[in-house]
Amino acid sequence: MITGKEYNFKQTSKRTSEIGDVVLESRNNKGLQTRQILSARVIDNSVDPDCSLNISLIHQKVKDGKFDENYQDLRKMEPGSSVSVRLDTLQTKKLYELLREYYGVSKVGVQSGRAFLVRGVEDINNITFTTDKDRVEAINKLYTEIGEEGINQLLEKPEIVKNLFTNLPKIRIDILEQLKNELSEKLGLNEKEIQKWIDENSKLRCLIFGLEFIEYKREVQFGNSRFDVLMEQSGSEHVIIEMKSPNADVFEEKETQLKNGVKKEFVISKSLAEAIPQTIKYFREYENSNDETFQKAGANKKKPHKALIIIGRKKDDPVWQQHFVDLNNRISGIEILTYDHLIEKMENQIINLKNLSL
Repeated sequence: MITGKEYNFKQTSKRTSEIGDVVLESRNNKGLQTRQILSARVIDNSVDPDCSLNISLIHQKVKDGKFDENYQDLRKMEPGSSVSVRLDTLQTKKLYELLREYYGVSKVGVQSGRAFLVRGVEDINNITFTTDKDRVEAINKLYTEIGEEGINQLLEKPEIVKNLFTNLPKIRIDILEQLKNELSEKLGLNEKEIQKWIDENSKLRCLIFGLEFIEYKREVQFGNSRFDVLMEQSGSEHVIIEMKSPNADVFEEKETQLKNGVKKEFVISKSLAEAIPQTIKYFREYENSNDETFQKAGANKKKPHKALIIIGRKKDDPVWQQHFVDLNNRISGIEILTYDHLIEKMENQIINLKNLSL
């Protein structure tokens, strides 16, 4: 499996090119939207060519429906003042991965145009950059157009079969890392935009829900309900997925002033309070649907095992985390996951597959 990732360069001077801004995180807290951005530039450093990257970390708040592009320059701060830009564990890891790629892409030098990241299965840590888009497309075309006959001919050769199955964990790692990074970049979108991204390649991108699931079906109509995703587990069971926005809250925070201090509580958000009974209704619609309804959806009726509600972001707050665990323990047949949990799940699967490939 060869994957290509495109970077757009904008030359800003004879010695500098902008790679482009990447959103590390976007949050919506009680109507106030904020985001953290990594902005990178390639520098022509003839004195020390290894030091060829320049970055800025930008924290923005929305105003009048848009983000202000007039940044405050910290070099102009008053003496004695300070400022902190805090990154959580997921943002920090994403920053590390982006810097690793950016140091690689900076090798193409200062330019205007596009460069392409090419990663192959032979070495999952081998990252190559090329400005030859035709070369990338030719490699990918070989994989997509070889066809069943070509694959059968290849499988008749023992040495190729051995190499193929030896590299299967590496192939899966490559796919999961690509999906994890792409989903991380989409967390500022709403659920409709996330679903649109999935639909562009649903067979591949539905893997974000887990490698244990197969036969994904999108927008499945049963009675008066439409499931976002229907998928199989264990061959005899179906799992229903209801997707909400990454920007939706799982809990709403409330503080109560007591005699001896402030008591902080988390109550189920409006979005989640609507999603739970909606998902319970899905079970009823599933049970009441006949075999013909399932056949129209391209599926066979099985046992509805459980439903997943994908909503919001995970918080580092221990009280929030305990409420989240308690909520999942008290809802039968429904599991609530944040988009961060999906990303962490893929990270764990990548670790397991890397151990298999050692």
